[in-house]
Amino acid sequence: MIDKFVSELTSIFSYFAVFLLGLSSATAQHNISGRIIDNTQDPLPFAYIILYEKGSEDLPKGVISDDKGAYSFEQIADGIYHIEVSMLGFKLNTLDTFTLSKNAVFNFILEEDTQTLNAVVVKSKRPVIRQTAEKLIVDLENSEMINTSLQDVMRKIPGVLVTNNGISIAGNRGVRILINGKSTDYMDIQTLLRDLPADNISKIEVIDKKSDEAALTGVDDGNKEVVINFTLKKTKKNDANHATNNNGASSSLTGIGVAVGTSILANAPSNMVNEIEENLLTNTKENFPIVISTWNVPNATKKAGILLEEGGTSLDAIEKGCMIEEADLSNQSVGNGGRPDRDGNVTLDACIMDKNGNYGSVVYMQNIVHAIAVARKVMEDTPHVILAGKGAEEFAISKGFKKTNLLTEASKKAWEKWKKESNYQPLINIENHDTIGMLAIDKYGDISGGCTTSGLAYKMAGRVGDSPIIGSGLFIDNQVGGATATGMGEEVLKTVGSFLIVELMRQGKSPQEACEEAILRIVTKNENYKKFQVGYIAINKKGETGYYSIHEYFSVSIYKDNNCINLPSDFFNKTK
Repeated sequence: MIDKFVSELTSIFSYFAVFLLGLSSATAQHNISGRIIDNTQDPLPFAYIILYEKGSEDLPKGVISDDKGAYSFEQIADGIYHIEVSMLGFKLNTLDTFTLSKNAVFNFILEEDTQTLNAVVVKSKRPVIRQTAEKLIVDLENSEMINTSLQDVMRKIPGVLVTNNGISIAGNRGVRILINGKSTDYMDIQTLLRDLPADNISKIEVIDKKSDEAALTGVDDGNKEVVINFTLKKTKKNDANHATNNNGASSSLTGIGVAVGTSILANAPSNMVNEIEENLLTNTKENFPIVISTWNVPNATKKAGILLEEGGTSLDAIEKGCMIEEADLSNQSVGNGGRPDRDGNVTLDACIMDKNGNYGSVVYMQNIVHAIAVARKVMEDTPHVILAGKGAEEFAISKGFKKTNLLTEASKKAWEKWKKESNYQPLINIENHDTIGMLAIDKYGDISGGCTTSGLAYKMAGRVGDSPIIGSGLFIDNQVGGATATGMGEEVLKTVGSFLIVELMRQGKSPQEACEEAILRIVTKNENYKKFQVGYIAINKKGETGYYSIHEYFSVSIYKDNNCINLPSDFFNKTK
């Protein structure tokens, strides 16, 4: 029975072993072998033995001990190495640097792990590892993991490699992470692994599944999907919304995993587990897709929303949605037909951000209709993040964009009328809107954002506002949410408004609370706030939205559940 058990485990992780061992050189003839035992001389199966080569940039080689505690590395080249042996419930054992020039045998004795808490020594109960046809199960229900993070536990699970970039199995970084069998797409997994005490985990399952196509067709295509499911221990619910560590610091999930100021491993907060469970219930993909835009722009917002309903990415939706407004000749504040600067030139600013935090921007670009699309090309096809003026225009033309005179007859007449007095005074809520900012979450839970504008009408030549500037006109953090701005760009720039809103959401504020705080920052710093407008919109990882402005008549367009609506925004200046 145990032979079959080990055989099945070996089969499950065979591709992992192949990946780690790699191709040895033709001259490598040496083997490293030995046994892993505890201090009572009993063999330890499922110990994880990692061989590191000094100076090598290759991934380390790893093997798992069998039911007799035996392990073996084969065909290892001459070199300088060291070995680490780990296993759940036991202390790490290492063999310091050694030179390999012939076969070598190294045996390791692992000591049971003990942790000291308040001067009381608690012996860790050994987790139970068992195997089924499709999964490796690590049972932690009756284990005591004091001052141990979930990340520490994962590093000792056979076949699992935890790095700063995430969890890898067989070199596959596309591992799906579930909690209680539910998606964690909206969570910050790296933070969760680091800060969630392992004592809150009942069971870890490493599941080796056939690909979705193989499951559908019944034909094994050889492709695998690896899923890691964490089952939480049952805890008593309480009314606290935050877990507080020994230093009094509050740590909140708020739908994005865990945001902590200081370590929480000094205790095992049941509140934290409760909050994860609550977010698993309330933050599902049923909230997605969703699009929110500044102002009453139903055509643009609906275009983005329909694309998302069809399975498109949030980045594609942002680009295609904003392009609708850029091409609308009746919209004199975005793209073709936009109002010119005081010299009669229509200049465009735009930026776009994707789920990975990549950013592209164009500033002071002329003669190209779709600034948002050029910004995406800057992001994806250049080593830069901002292109300006003539350089942006030439780059766009090189990418196939057509040169177009953006000054329509209507905008030209308005400019010529303005020149008679040349009175420069930004108008609040001009033409219903002055910039289109758009945020979207797709069916996969990923957030992107974009912002495009022709800027303030009759501005000084060369003026650039907040719209194309990361952190001011737009900011996206896929673990937290996104925000974008409209209105007087100079005031948004001074307070780095969009970044501020995202950081406030990271600290636990709702999108609405964060937008209100960002507006408050502006009005408390500028006594002339009654003369200009600023509006913000925001969305968090749960799909909750917020919007707020200085003055009345700012509005937003929201697409959700195949329906697009325009909603008025609350505002600060309620006294006439």
